[in-house]
Amino acid sequence: MQRAIAASDPKDYVAHRLHDGARSWPLSNCYIDLWIELLATAGRTPEAMLSFAVGLDFEGDQFTFAKPGLDDLRRLYGVTVQELAVYDRIEAHLEVQIAAAAPAWSRSTAISCPTPRGSAIGWSTARPRWR
Repeated sequence: MQRAIAASDPKDYVAHRLHDGARSWPLSNCYIDLWIELLATAGRTPEAMLSFAVGLDFEGDQFTFAKPGLDDLRRLYGVTVQELAVYDRIEAHLEVQIAAAAPAWSRSTAISCPTPRGSAIGWSTARPRWR
């Protein structure tokens, strides 16, 4: 997977068909979106990981968070996910990971992120406000 991503040219990038603007359900989940594009760029079939959606449920006061299991990603694609302890500037860590051809991304608090187009969530603080 690392070689496929390292050889990618951003000018030639085409989003996976699951992100087609004409799709029936325009809302998205950024974690799932990242995996769809990462796997597709590496020549894998991201639809296989979506089986986790069958197990989503309402847990009395909230819904189960929608994301593929790390064990599923390992079994389906041979991908091992590591969460790194950030002890230096985030850009320094990302430079090291990118130099090693390791896909890397960082999460940030909601207050620093713009509301995605088509999202049902608006952010006034770090807590979601449903519209």
